Amino acid sequence: MTSEQDRIQGWSLEEGVKYEVAQDVLMQLIAIAGRQIRQLEDQPEPDQAEIAQWQERRSTWIRRRHELLPTDAEANQQVLDEDGQILRALQDAE
Repeated sequence: MTSEQDRIQGWSLEEGVKYEVAQDVLMQLIAIAGRQIRQLEDQPEPDQAEIAQWQERRSTWIRRRHELLPTDAEANQQVLDEDGQILRALQDAE
């Protein structure tokens, strides 16, 4: 339960924390995608289809990050659930 003292700038402390963590998840995914693109481009025969897939994923994460709002609890939770799972899988694969 959130008290009025927890509310800052129109959102609760919990909403603010989830928003910041969701932003961090997206930033890490954007960085991973950029690294993957660079690694693919550095290959003697770059796989253009795979590069395009990573570019699309990166664009999606960038757009999602810019559209995310601290007051949109559902969208923040979706990022944490779905994109968080993707991030964990990518980190485990490294």
